[in-house]
This record gives sequence, C-alpha cells and structure tokens, in this order.
Amino acid sequence: MKFTTLFFLCALSVSAETVITVIDNQIDLTHSRISGNIFSNQAEVINGIDDDGNGYIDDINGWNFIANSNEVFDYSDYGSFPAEIYEYYNLRAKKSLETISDEELLRYKELAKDKDFMKRKSEYTKYAHGTHVGCIALGITNKDTNKNIKLLPIRYLGDATQGAFLKPEFKVLGDDSSDSEKIAGLKQYFEKYAVWMVGKFDIATSYATRFSKVINISWGQSYASTYEEVESAWKKQFTSPLNEEIAAEITASFMSSILSNGKTIVKRHEDTLFIFSAGNKKMNNDEVPHYPSSIKQPNVISVGSFYLNDKAYFTNYGKKSVSVFAQGMAINSCVPENLYLPINGTSQSAPQVASLAANILESANEFKVAISTIEVRRVILETSDKHESLREISESSGVINEKRAIRAIELMTSLSIPEAIAQSFIDIPTI
Repeated sequence: MKFTTLFFLCALSVSAETVITVIDNQIDLTHSRISGNIFSNQAEVINGIDDDGNGYIDDINGWNFIANSNEVFDYSDYGSFPAEIYEYYNLRAKKSLETISDEELLRYKELAKDKDFMKRKSEYTKYAHGTHVGCIALGITNKDTNKNIKLLPIRYLGDATQGAFLKPEFKVLGDDSSDSEKIAGLKQYFEKYAVWMVGKFDIATSYATRFSKVINISWGQSYASTYEEVESAWKKQFTSPLNEEIAAEITASFMSSILSNGKTIVKRHEDTLFIFSAGNKKMNNDEVPHYPSSIKQPNVISVGSFYLNDKAYFTNYGKKSVSVFAQGMAINSCVPENLYLPINGTSQSAPQVASLAANILESANEFKVAISTIEVRRVILETSDKHESLREISESSGVINEKRAIRAIELMTSLSIPEAIAQSFIDIPTI
C-alpha cells in the first residue's frame, strides 16, 4: 500500500493549544490514537513557499531534520517487518514482568540468540520508537487523550545521506603522516563531530520552541557509546592497539563539549521545559555523564524508570542528575500500522513526564493560574510519590503522581505553591 504525505489540519489556533514536541526518529501520523492530536502550523499552506518565514517550506506538521523536508514518517516501510518482531516484544514484556512461561522463555531466548533477527529488531526500533514515545506524550496511559494537547513531530534521529544535516565523516590519514599527526586528526574529527551534534540540536530546538513549551527527548549519547566510536575511528587509522589513555581523553573532551554547549542552548530557551530520558545503561549519571540528560538547568527534567518499589533494572540514576522517576516497565503504547506494543525504557518514562507537564499547563489555563516553566518543574518534582529506594539516586526521591500534581494546580487558585503542594498530599495521599 502506497502512502503520500498526510497533513492533519486542526481548527484551533496555536495560542489555544498546549503543544508537546517529540524530537525522535519518526512518528506515524495516521495512528488512530495520534491523528486527532497532530499539531498544525496555521501560518503555512502546501504551496512550496515558506509562508511563515521561519526557513522551512510547507512545515504543516513538523520537520524532518535528516532529509530537510516536511516528511516526518516513511510509509514505504509499512508491512515490511515480520510477525516475530511483535512476538519478541510481547515475550520480553512478560519476562520483565515475570509472567513468562517456561515455553515462552525458551522461545524468547531463541529469538534473542538469532543475530539476523536481532539486527532486524534494531531496524524496527528506528521505525517504531518515535510513534511509541509520541503516543505516551499524548497520554496513551490514560483512558482519553486531551484533544487540546497537540503533538509536534520532529524527525531527528538517523543518518542523512546528503545535505545540511550530513554527519561529518572521519577521514583516515595516509602512511606519510606521523602518529602525532594522526592523533591530532582524530581529536580534530571528534571536535568537529561535537560541533555538528550540538549544532543540529540547536537548530531543532530553535524550530520547536517557536510552537511549543514542552520538548521531549527520549534518546542520548553515553560515555560508553562515545568511547566505542573513538575506538572504531582508532582502528581505522592505526594498526597498533588502542591507546586507552588517549581514547579516554578524546571521549571526555567530546562529552564535556556537547554537555556545556547543550546547556547554553537549553538556557537560551528558558521558557521551554525540556524532558530528557536518563538512559538505560544502569549507570550513575553523576559519575558518568549522559547527554543531554546530564544538563542541569531549572528548565530541565531528567527522568529515570521505576518499577514496583524501586528503580527499574536498566535505568540510569543520579542524586544530582536524575530529577524524578516514572513507570518504565512494559509500557503499552502505539507503534506504526495502528498497532500497540509493550516496551521497556527511560524512553517510555520521559514522555509520561512530558504528558504531565502539558496537562499542568492545560489545568493552569483552565483554573486561570499563572505558572512559569520553573514552577511546572517544581510541581512535578514536589508532588511525586516519595520512595526511600530513590532517596540517594534522584533529586526528588519520587515517582510522578499526575492526580496530585493537577490537584496542586487547582489549589493554587487560593494557596501559594508550597501550601498547594502540601495540601495536595492531604487530598491525594500516597497509597
């Protein structure tokens, strides 16, 4: 079945809506739980002209920062993934929840050991991740989505093959170059790579903040993944074994650069709330920083994953660098082709916080409560359910509680923020 670009025009003006931007890989705009909540840029029409003068032609429903176009989803992949993909995710959810049978566990292990299948599964992640995240941001975990909350899809993850968003290429120096020149070339490449990475982030967030006050980012660059890239480049350049000291130096410099420059960008958009997933490497982000979730700013919420009475087994954490937790195990949400799958991850936890932030803004509008970005963050963190297991691994020691947060906004019509938060715990106690 062949699809053309679909544009969803909404009747409300931008000023009457709360818009959540999801910067991810791609989002299926036709999914039944998403299609009614897609943002529409009312200042644009499909005519091949940049009507609103923002530098993007016909950007009705977001932008593709890989192909530099308004195509935010590739419908040619529809129907191309085998049924075993969906079987795998459902079995993994059962394994995570400890409800899997012995027979199902054998089948899960069989799939997990199949290298060709796992490669295909990785390709499916690039196909489905954004849709899964976007649906959660719109409130899929609730019975009904708020029709006044809109989703702005930004296609961001992936490799451009040409154009403005093409990643810098590492070029191997010839044998006539000395080792010191080769090392200098390696360092220069990763410096250039860092500039490119942050530059792309800057462009995408500058675009998003024109329309949106809540941005969800469920991806990241870890120290480990950067080190692997350094090691890969080293092997291309040298026949000698990796110099671990130099590799660590390059990796640390790269991470420091993208975090410091990323912080500058986030700070520039102080009226926008950035929601970042903390990562799934079981790492302490205080000790080993993760980009962009280790950016510390008053308008940043870094989100870890919770399950039962503790952090989820896979989640990153950090007393100073993880703000709050949200459920992250077997979260059932949309995937392309109007389907649903349960998936684990801080990628699934972060958009729950984005959804809550949007609902707080909607409630503030309903109750005529003036609230700043920093105050939205405060309400989310301070109304969370406190857990002793999270006390030393997060800023808030808590897991988000949507009902309590919304109740606090309602109470702010007559009480100060501290009083409203305190009263919300009385009205909605932790179970």
